[in-house]
This record gives sequence, C-alpha cells and structure tokens, in this order.
Amino acid sequence: LNGSYAMYVAGISGNPQGPVIIRNNEIRDQYFRGLYLERLDNSLVHGNTITNDYPSAQNNFISVEGSNLSKVDFTANQIFGNRGSHAMDLRINATAGNPALIANNFIHKGGSNESYGLRLTSSSHVNVYHNNIHITSTNDQSRAFFASAGNNLNVVNNNFVNIGPGYAFFTSTANNIVNSDHNNLFAPAGITGRIGTANYLTLEDWQQTTGFDFNSLSVDPMFTSETDLHVNQIALKGAGTFVGVTVDFDGEQRNTTTP
Repeated sequence: LNGSYAMYVAGISGNPQGPVIIRNNEIRDQYFRGLYLERLDNSLVHGNTITNDYPSAQNNFISVEGSNLSKVDFTANQIFGNRGSHAMDLRINATAGNPALIANNFIHKGGSNESYGLRLTSSSHVNVYHNNIHITSTNDQSRAFFASAGNNLNVVNNNFVNIGPGYAFFTSTANNIVNSDHNNLFAPAGITGRIGTANYLTLEDWQQTTGFDFNSLSVDPMFTSETDLHVNQIALKGAGTFVGVTVDFDGEQRNTTTP
C-alpha cells in the first residue's frame, strides 16, 4: 500500500535468475511502480490484483514493468486504475522452444493520460492469449495493445477494447507479429488498428490490408463492469480457437473446442 514501489525484484546483471513466483498479492496505490521485475527467467506472476487511484501517483506510473526478462509468464492478474500511464510494460526475450505466456489477464486503464493496457517493447517469442483489456482513457494516443519492434509475437483470443478515442491494436511494424487472429478489436470512438504510421479505422480495413485477424470480430464484449471484465456478449461465445491454455481467469476449465 502506497510507497514508490510495492515490489522490486531483480536478478544479477548478465545472468537472469529464477524461478521466482509472485502469486496472489494485492498491490495498491504506489507512487512510481506497482511491480518492477528485471533480469528474471523461468518465473511466474499469477493471480495478483494491482490497482492505482493514488492522487499523488506520477503521470508515468506503471502497474507492472518488466525489463530484460527471459521466460516469465504473466497469468490471471487483475490490473486496473485511472492514474499513471501503462498497466503492463514488458521487455521479454524468450525462445522458440520456451516462449513466454501472457494469458487470462483482466486489465483496465482510465483517466486522461496516454495509457497502454499491454505494451511489449523489443520482445520476442511471446504468446498473448485470452486477455481482456479495457481502455477508457480520454487520451487519443491510448492503446489496448501496443507492440514496439521485437519478433515472433502470437496474439490470439484477446478482447482489445478502447472505448476512448485511441487504438485497439497498435504495432510499430507488421514484422513482429507471427499470428494475430480470433481477437475482438473494438474501438467504437477510435481506430481499430495501426501499423507504423498507417491507421486502419475499421476491422475490415485492418483485415484486408494487413492480412491479420480474418477470424476476428469487432463487437462490444459487454463486460460486466468497467473493471470486472467477464464477457457477456453472446457473439463471442465460441469465437476463440484452442491455443493450449486449458483454464480461464477464474481457474475453470476451458472447452478445447470452443474456448
């Protein structure tokens, strides 16, 4: 509760450490960072609730920041708040044989700052599956999902929702995305996607030009609330594809045919 950092965990320079398990914590109202991780490998961040509505939080407050990570998985975390900038800001360099997993997270960012739900910077071999991200920031540069550089990113079965004037999906280059499909990209007052400097206003524009998301949708997921991101939209039932994630945010078994 409060303070500059809730948790700061760093391995040795040039020698990522692990396993480290950060599980089932409540982290609330820090000034600068909620959870900061650096130089970790074979580690897990799971089931944590991280919130920030601290009036004195810096504008560049980040809920979860990770730098120089190797195989670190982020699963079933709930991150929300209206202060600061990004919910998850990660730099992960995993391998093809042991990719990192970001899955089953509920993320909400509001307020008026430029805010990203999930930001991946120069990251490689990361699977982004089954995340529900809800942006209500009024800043037109806010993004539900943002990838800058990197390679071998798989982006499947996510709800990327930006109710404000920003973006659902933003990547600096198409070359970092191996596969993006079976997502719900919903930005009714903003822009569905952007690659580099090119905007794609609608899902149809995005599909036809980029070759991504041919099995994706653009519908209101009807989240239970601003921060309770359980989906109530019948059109999304069975709209995913099985990617090996066998349980959902609540720990319940997924249907392997219609996950």
